Amino acid sequence: MEKRSIIRDYDASAPIYDARYSDEQMIKIGFVLGRAKPEAGSLILDAGCGTGMLFRSLGAARRIVGVDASLSMLREARKRAPEKADLILADVEALPIIDGCCDMAYSISVVQLIDDPKRGIEEVMRVLKEGGMAAISILRKSQKIREVAEAYGEELQFIDSDSMKDAFIVGRKPGRTDGAD
Repeated sequence: MEKRSIIRDYDASAPIYDARYSDEQMIKIGFVLGRAKPEAGSLILDAGCGTGMLFRSLGAARRIVGVDASLSMLREARKRAPEKADLILADVEALPIIDGCCDMAYSISVVQLIDDPKRGIEEVMRVLKEGGMAAISILRKSQKIREVAEAYGEELQFIDSDSMKDAFIVGRKPGRTDGAD
């Protein structure tokens, strides 16, 4: 699907997105938070934040950066975003964020929507500090899932379960994990 068409679809569905997908998304969010729990004082990226459903589970964060390509989704996210959240209209394949600044990064059900899933994951990993934690999900039915798994099979743990609609990639960016900057 063409990127502009996807953005138009999400712009149109933004006002009803939570009513339609909240239960499903909260299951995925619970799954990733069980494996990549936000650490107190962290700078957290939510790449493809949509309406900001993840925000309410990031209370320990020092700062949250939500990125989405849909302005309407960001408008919905602003309604629930805490003061410590910055929202940015941008493409996950070209994050306008400096290298190595985030402690944690989440991307829930976004990778299958972008042109180059490997590039999207590379961008998420680029903005993470050494030792930073990433948690990424991709719809299992996506044809891109194998490409994503093969690209990061050794660096990040690939978790696939028949009971979930998504498969997950979770792990730390190689490097320091002692918390020192």
